[in-house]
This record gives sequence, structure tokens and C-alpha cells, in this order.
Amino acid sequence: MTDLADLTGNAEEEAIDWLLKLRDRPNDEELKKDFDAWLAKDQSNAKAYERVRCLVGDAKRLSAAQSDFGFPLPSKPPSKTVLPSIIVMTGIAAGLYLYMSDALITLRADHVTDIAQRASFRAPDGSNLVLNADSAIAFQFSQHERRVILMRGEMLVDVTPDPTRPFVVEADGATVTALGTAFDVNMLESETRVAVIRHSVAVRLNDEHQVKVVKENEGVNFASASGISETFPVDSKSVTEWESGRLVFDEQPLPDVIETVGRYLPGKILVANRELRSKMVSGTLDMSDPDKALQSFAKAFDIKLLKLTPYLTILR
Repeated sequence: MTDLADLTGNAEEEAIDWLLKLRDRPNDEELKKDFDAWLAKDQSNAKAYERVRCLVGDAKRLSAAQSDFGFPLPSKPPSKTVLPSIIVMTGIAAGLYLYMSDALITLRADHVTDIAQRASFRAPDGSNLVLNADSAIAFQFSQHERRVILMRGEMLVDVTPDPTRPFVVEADGATVTALGTAFDVNMLESETRVAVIRHSVAVRLNDEHQVKVVKENEGVNFASASGISETFPVDSKSVTEWESGRLVFDEQPLPDVIETVGRYLPGKILVANRELRSKMVSGTLDMSDPDKALQSFAKAFDIKLLKLTPYLTILR
């Protein structure tokens, strides 16, 4: 019997696991019986399997549409949150939806980076900003405040002093106020991380009184559900290595590492294994060749990497 305890506990991720097993063992009658039992166990399982099956089919049709008709598809689905909508669309319609979703962020943003692209520039006040790959920001500057909204991705800030106008970064329901500072803000699905390179910042969750001062060579994580973490030491050089195309990880959750790597590759990378999702990772990845970096990462941690379509990669 198949050990369902080894699955991730999420219906979509269990469905991915079944899809891969059935593809690898199409003549295994015992496996098919287990699969039928899983479908019958809960109505949501059947729905999840159909969604995953459609997602894979749509991604293949998108790839075919691009090669057969020369349709200009986006290099990557623009946001991790739009994938459920892709499932209910087919072929060219899915490509158009992805393109329009990305366009909405582009219209709102003042600066956007594409997949595997980094960019440095000056803010209206002269502060130096660097955006990591697949990132977007918007400016809200006034006579009383300099506010930068991090819409997605990661940014490094070196603030030009102005005592009359605080410099504030807004990200994921919190504000990071510079206190004569250089700092990094990295917005992930699970949480947002702040690392201070020079001087200090004040981190505050919106609608809450909790404020934490983070000093040089310190960092914090925050999320609306869990609040602000205790400060922890960071290596400033490692934090900023992404400026040179290298990603440095020090005991980071594997899903966060994969999400960061995903900013340099087209499509969606899914971790369909509970044990992998709980693994902590340390190391350095050279992102000059993102595909090679992902393959090297998978080999180093004995992870099976399956590229089902140009837009869907599974780690098991």
C-alpha cells in the first residue's frame, strides 16, 4: 500500500504526488487501487487532482502555442497567487491572463525587474536602491515622508539622510523606518525579512503597537500572523551577495530558498514532499546560469527534479 503519511497534507500537493507516481508506474494495479481510494476519501481530493491535471495540460498547450503560433507569452507567471486562476483557463487565454496580471503590477509600480534581472537606480531624494530579480516597487514621496512600497521581491536601500522626511519602506503589512541606514528587505510568501547593513531601522507591524529596533548586522522576520521575530545576527556581506548574482543561505527553510531561486527562472517550482519542506539549507548558489544552479542544488541535497513543462518544475 502507498503510505499517504509521506504526502504533504495539502490536497494539491498530494495530487501532484499522485500524478507523478501514476506517470512513472502506469501499469501498477495496486497503485491504481490506492489512487482510487484517495479520490474517494474526500471530494476535495478529486477536485485537486483535476486542477493539477488541467494545470499541467494548460502549461503544455501554452508552450505549444508559443512555438506553433509565435504568441508572445510572459517569461514567468507574474505572481504566486495567480496559479489557481490559470487552472480554469486554457491555451492562449491563460497566457493573456498571466500577461494582464503582470501588467497590473507594472502599471502601479515605478520600477520593475524581470526574471533574472537586477537593477540599481536613485530614488527621487537621491537614495540608492537596488532591486533583485522579479521585484517591483512604487514611490509615495511627499513633503513630510519618503515612502517606498515593496510590491514583490527584494530591495537593498542606502538612504540619503534627511531629518525632516523619514524614509519608510512599506512591505507585507509592516513599515521599516530608516534611522540613517543601509538595509535589505526581502518579501517571501511565508514572511518578510529585514537585514540591517549599517546603523539601524525601526520595524512596525501596521495596526499594532509592536515596534522593534534592528541594529547593524542584525535581522528580523515578520508576518501579520506571527508578528515580529526576535533579532538575530546577519552577515552583511552574505546578505548583499545577490547584487553580484550569488545567493547565500544560512540555515534557511528550503521552500524559502526555492522561492528565491524561482525569481531567476520561468514558471513555478513546487516542493511536493513534506520532509523537503521542513529541511534547512545553507550554501551559495551562482545564479549566472539559473537552470544549472537549480540542478546543482537538487543534486547536492539528493532531490529529484522533474520539469513537467517549461512553466512547472517539481521537487520530490
